[in-house]
Amino acid sequence: MAFLSEKNNTGPFRRVLSKTGFAYESADIYLPGRQNITTLTPDGDQKPSGDTVYVYMGGRGGNGGEVDAGFQYSSTYDNWSLFLAVSGFGFTYGPQPGASAYERFASERTVKLEFEVIDRDLLEVKATGAIASTGDLVAYEIRVDVSKYPTSNSNVEADSAGKPTKFHWNPEGGGNRLKRVTSIGQHQGVQDFHTGSFVQEVRWENCMIGASKAAAMPWTASNTGSFVSYPNSDIVVVEFFSQSSEIVSIDL
Repeated sequence: MAFLSEKNNTGPFRRVLSKTGFAYESADIYLPGRQNITTLTPDGDQKPSGDTVYVYMGGRGGNGGEVDAGFQYSSTYDNWSLFLAVSGFGFTYGPQPGASAYERFASERTVKLEFEVIDRDLLEVKATGAIASTGDLVAYEIRVDVSKYPTSNSNVEADSAGKPTKFHWNPEGGGNRLKRVTSIGQHQGVQDFHTGSFVQEVRWENCMIGASKAAAMPWTASNTGSFVSYPNSDIVVVEFFSQSSEIVSIDL
């Protein structure tokens, strides 16, 4: 999945982007399941566009460093993987880069998702909810230090490996902008709004945001920078209740 923009042609999405000055966000998210998600062909194969459902937080530091942090749906297993992905670093599915992936979260359940700038250029995503295998309640955390680019990683340009990123992710808010996103990610350059894929009723509730976890408050108009439903409101349908509560469906 390429980092999301209207310009990079990687599929439809709903994004809420904050103003600058925030280092923490959280939400209660209902993650739908197989009855409300279709991304495969009738034979059970992935489509040429690579349609995959993502529900996540993250944002960008004062000098870039785009981050996606949340859930990736598996149509094969009908469950959700927790991940943290950083521009130039790739995806992490375990406690830290290189670790084994966590167990997956159950579909058709509500989970609490939190994203926080722990320290300068130190990022964490935390999910609390039921795992798919047993239904047990767990709290999983992924933490990634993004102060320097990895020394060996296919996502890093050779002349950047091991060098400071200068993303300026600030634990006190600073120039950070945070986001919430629901998307059907597609392979870059193979964007197709007529694949027949869909995701219905991703519910975002009790969305909070703050310069720190202790200072978090309900997400309101005063801290919202923009709303985007791409490519249009016919494909991306939003049942909007407030800046801190909405239901998102995407139908291709």
